[in-house]
Formats: sequence, C-alpha cells, structure tokens
Amino acid sequence: MRPGTEASPLLATVSVGFTTAAGDQEWEKSFMKYIELRDLEVSRIGLGAMGMSHGYTDSGTDEAESVRTVHRALELGVTFIDTTEIHGPCAHEELLGRALKGRRERVVPATKSGLVSHAGGGPRNLDSSPADIRTAVEGSLERLGTDHIDLYCRHRIDER
Repeated sequence: MRPGTEASPLLATVSVGFTTAAGDQEWEKSFMKYIELRDLEVSRIGLGAMGMSHGYTDSGTDEAESVRTVHRALELGVTFIDTTEIHGPCAHEELLGRALKGRRERVVPATKSGLVSHAGGGPRNLDSSPADIRTAVEGSLERLGTDHIDLYCRHRIDER
C-alpha cells in the first residue's frame, strides 16, 4: 500500500510543487486511483505515448516536451506507461528509456511486439516465432534501459 493511503489502498494523494511565472511556489493535489493487475499495482490513468514519436503531425519533433510530459505524468501519480517497438520504429522505446532514467522503480511500462519481423521482414511483417519474440524482448530491454519488462504484449498474432 502506498504511504498516506490507509483509508483506501487504491487511492493516493500526491502533492506536487511547481513554480509560477512570477516565481512563487505553488502546490496542487492530484488524486490518483490505482488498481491491481495480478501482482502489479498501476495507476487507473495511464500514459499512452504513441504521439511522442509516431502517428500525428509533428510527432517526434520535440523530445524535450515529450520528456517533460512523462515526468509530469509521474509527478501526478501515473505509473502505467504504454509503448511499443513499432512506433518509430523503436524511437518511442528509446525516448521512454531516456525519460525514465533514474525513475524506473516508479513505473510499470508496458510494451509490445509483433508488427516488426526481426528476421529480415521489417516493419508491418508479422512474426510470432520464439526467436523473433526473444529478439524483440532483448531489444526492448536495451531501448528502455531496464532489466525487466513488467507487462509484455503482442500487437498481432502471426497465425502461420
């Protein structure tokens, strides 16, 4: 259970300090709810960050803003962040790895694979072979800068 959550094990109050344009210190409170997924406790609000590196106009053009967004989400109590190797490809996992450096213990990252063939097929070529999954996981671990992935999913299943 998180500190200060004795009344409800799945509700935390996070006090966040920030400095106004005038230089005054201000405080705001964020009420984040958490849920248990088997043995993982995650925020009920997550950060799906595809647009930081892929998919939208000007995505991937302001890494500093993307990192500030991740940091602000953590300040507000977000612990669940969704990524995948296909965004970029791989650029989003790399961005998230940089943003989470020194903060990994506060986050439950979820990543996925299945839309990139590591055996030479490239992006948008399904490959669910054990060898491809192993290669994808090893790449994600390196890009995220971590020794474990809390939640790993497949984007698509190769039914061959």
